[in-house]
Amino acid sequence: MDRENNQQNITAQLEKSWETIGISNDFLFGKLMRKHPGLCKKLLQRILPELSIGRIELLETQKSIDEDVDARSVRLDVYAKDDENRVYSIEMQMVDTKELAKRSRYYLAMIDMQLLDKAVSYKELNDVYIIFICPFDLYGEGRHKYTFDGRCKEDPEVKIGDGATRIFLNAKGTMDDVNSSLKAFLDYMLGKQDDDPFIQELEAAVADARKDREWRHEYMTLQLRDQENREIGREEGRVEGREEGRVESLNNLLKFNPRLSVDAGAEMLGFSREELEGYKGINGQIMMCGAVRTGISRPLFAAPAANYQRKPACARQAGAPSDHKKLAGAFGIPECMPPAAADYQRKHYAPSILFFL
Repeated sequence: MDRENNQQNITAQLEKSWETIGISNDFLFGKLMRKHPGLCKKLLQRILPELSIGRIELLETQKSIDEDVDARSVRLDVYAKDDENRVYSIEMQMVDTKELAKRSRYYLAMIDMQLLDKAVSYKELNDVYIIFICPFDLYGEGRHKYTFDGRCKEDPEVKIGDGATRIFLNAKGTMDDVNSSLKAFLDYMLGKQDDDPFIQELEAAVADARKDREWRHEYMTLQLRDQENREIGREEGRVEGREEGRVESLNNLLKFNPRLSVDAGAEMLGFSREELEGYKGINGQIMMCGAVRTGISRPLFAAPAANYQRKPACARQAGAPSDHKKLAGAFGIPECMPPAAADYQRKHYAPSILFFL
């Protein structure tokens, strides 16, 4: 019943938030820019008055780029290209995550990877503009606009000329450093009205969007999914925290009671059989090969890391081949080391780190 009531409360809050949703919401911002390419073009022209933008093609809204299964995927609010083949990524960023500069670098790299076909020369890479629109001052200088385009440190008049530009807009700037039309947009983003024609056009588009049932349903579905993911993450964090606390307790118990066996300590702390096996596996079970290397012919068990007087120099020295990565993580040691050094460590240290149970 509590869960059901909580879900109803969240739904009611989302419905209310949709009624007052504005251009600063990344979902709505992306939707409007896709539906109204003319608005996107006008916004870009205000941000980049030095460019002559004839036509805008919205490639995708909330564009997802994932060039490698092992790489972090990139989701872009607005991904567009103009008639000069210049590419623009525009993101509405409401929270200072303290990593925007490096995120912009990653966005640029991922976009370049997608733009450059294997058979195409590097000189064919499009000019790319990465733009973040923020309600905070990322660099604390009071500017409305920070533009970075690869200047030479020794001679700022010399540009690298790679076609990459990153721009961070600050809606709360205090300087008189941008044109009045861009200033009007940044003020509108903070909820301030203006009689600027572009702002009036944006406001009308936002009002129409609030009446769109399909967008409303999509927005609420995404928000509910994100809320559920956050709840799952918090619960997993609580469970993981409890598990880590129990492991730390067992480590300390064994550390200050050298004669206490792992099994006895685990029983005192109420470990289940599965938890005990997991603890042994992660905290240092040395396989038969560890015994063979030291000339001992029967299975051994390594005490937990907390009990080590001398740690093995690397996981390859301490454990079986299949356990190298696990042992390295458990003991905080390298996965492998040069053969000559490993031989020396085996001769002088290996016997001193093995314990009979």
